[in-house]
Amino acid sequence: MKNAYGPMVLELVRKPCPGLVDRPQASVPRGVRVYAVGDVHGRADLLEQLLADIDDHVAAHPAVRPVRVFLGDYLDRGPESRGVLERLIAYAKTCETICLKGNHEDFLLEFLQNPAILDEWRHVGGLETLMSYGLKPSVRPDEIEAVVLAELFADALPEHHRGFLRGLKSSYALGDFFFVHAGVKPGIPLDA
Repeated sequence: MKNAYGPMVLELVRKPCPGLVDRPQASVPRGVRVYAVGDVHGRADLLEQLLADIDDHVAAHPAVRPVRVFLGDYLDRGPESRGVLERLIAYAKTCETICLKGNHEDFLLEFLQNPAILDEWRHVGGLETLMSYGLKPSVRPDEIEAVVLAELFADALPEHHRGFLRGLKSSYALGDFFFVHAGVKPGIPLDA
């Protein structure tokens, strides 16, 4: 498990909880193994190592259906958001991979339509994402620069990256597990 603006692998550990009523364990279908990864944040270097570790684990401990679930926040903060998207797109062509949308992907898509959001996006790493696509924003872009950057970014963003981002779903269910980046509220149905 890593972070420091790098991938975090979520591990589901089943431990008995003293004092709780015995209840059925959540499970995935027989033969399925899930690797859940959150918050890559532009760290292509750590993502590459993590993918190699997952592939090594699958090779050493085969499963009928290994599923890789990425929980969003592929962008921002780290230096290689572009590289992260490129790698995830390629990886998904070689094995079963589910990529979900996080709030950082929402920022990028919103910026293309509404450049004024740049002031907010830059506080969570948006400038690093723009730089990974070859743009050179100032540290505190004003409204005029934001409009220019949005136009340049629209040209710099490859169509397959744009399609990948637009195609991201907000959730994924497998067996008894429900995967989402954020936004689950008690008492609200999961499909809402």
